[in-house]
Amino acid sequence: MTAARTGKTSLRLQSIPRLKCGYYPTPLQELAHLRQKLGKGAPRLLIKRDDLTGTFGGNKLRKLDYTIAEAINKKADTIVTIAILLANSKGVIYHFLKNFGG
Repeated sequence: MTAARTGKTSLRLQSIPRLKCGYYPTPLQELAHLRQKLGKGAPRLLIKRDDLTGTFGGNKLRKLDYTIAEAINKKADTIVTIAILLANSKGVIYHFLKNFGG
């Protein structure tokens, strides 16, 4: 991807309404021990620490930043979500909406 295209994409993303309910940006952490175990010539390995967003939802919270902002902008009074029985996304959504008076 070219720098110009990356810049246009970044501007488009910034124009989308978003709530920021987590602690962003989350850090990248190098997996030095794993790289060492993989041996000589192993690539540098990084992991995105979305578990540090400030809630137990990680990447689910990042998605909600956009979807709930859209619902608020459209003056929605109901949020419908589907998740498997033991999914933690239900709890993330509950706490997110509770913080916004939902």
